[in-house]
Amino acid sequence: HRTFQEYLAACYLTDHDFPDLLARLARKDFNRWREAALLAAAKAARGSKPTVWLLADALCHREAERDGDPADAWGALLAGQVLLESADLDRVSDANRVKVERVRRWQLNLLAHPALPDAERAAAARALADLGDDRPQVIDNDAMHFCLVPGGEFWMGSDEHDEYEKPMHPVRHLTYDYWLGRYPVTNAQFEAFIRDRGYERAEFWREAAEAGVWAGGQMAARFEPSPRSRPYAFGRPYDMANHPVIGVTWYEALAFTRWLTGRLRASGGLPPGWEIRLPSEAEWEKGARGGLSVPADPVIRAAGEIAVMAAPEMIPNPDPDRVLPWTGIVGPRLANTSESAINATSAAGLFPLGASPYGIEEMA
Repeated sequence: HRTFQEYLAACYLTDHDFPDLLARLARKDFNRWREAALLAAAKAARGSKPTVWLLADALCHREAERDGDPADAWGALLAGQVLLESADLDRVSDANRVKVERVRRWQLNLLAHPALPDAERAAAARALADLGDDRPQVIDNDAMHFCLVPGGEFWMGSDEHDEYEKPMHPVRHLTYDYWLGRYPVTNAQFEAFIRDRGYERAEFWREAAEAGVWAGGQMAARFEPSPRSRPYAFGRPYDMANHPVIGVTWYEALAFTRWLTGRLRASGGLPPGWEIRLPSEAEWEKGARGGLSVPADPVIRAAGEIAVMAAPEMIPNPDPDRVLPWTGIVGPRLANTSESAINATSAAGLFPLGASPYGIEEMA
């Protein structure tokens, strides 16, 4: 019965003080009025398309602020959903383009807004993907962020948790500095590999060809019904531009790193002798938990920057026995867990508070 009630409420609200009354209700109590607002927007748009813009403006009429009125954050979140569901975004006037841009900036602001729970921040990130996520480090391979992991000892494994991680033991062979991606590789970044005919270039697929799973630009993965020349498709939200790429095998991840090495060398984004490759298990685990000492501040650089990094100031790792990238227990705003109620992948950069001691995100 609630859906019917929400529809009747939407009908009433489109005829009484629209859009101001509806906007006041939705900004004050998002969860109660969200569906009614979306239904009202769709109903109003059928009668007159400009009414959608009136509602979006009433919901989101201020510029983005991180610590302002929480009602502004909730209103902006709903404005993004209203525009995506009911506005014709292929034909936008100059006046309305200003409103779209304001709502888009708000979605970017909402990724780390303290008033919104994890699931709502993830919804803002999905709206941002559709409205235009312009974060270079998430969209552009040439602007990827990498975090410095200084050489040195660390404790690997665990004596108390996963049976496959026993025993805890010191690892001393990682004497070299290396860099790990700040975020997982996104669909937008992997799409550049596809557009550059990455699946067709045999030099990227030596191991796959030897294993008989790649030939002529087609990947024949085990347990999949037919060969393919792009990641296995899971649909939205998994294939959104700012989400991590999934549906790829180890061979495809390896091919991507070889392609990216060549791309960054050509653009001057890699110093001589450097390469992009997949991390070893030890390199991954050290990047996630930290060594016996960690930088006072994480050192992050963009792929396009060539710089000689001075040795970072090191401090003792406050919790070398940690089993998570952060100190403490799992909680909100730290990782995409079942408690977050997102129930799918989420956009890169949504959980900065869960970063490892080196600034690397999404390692849990």
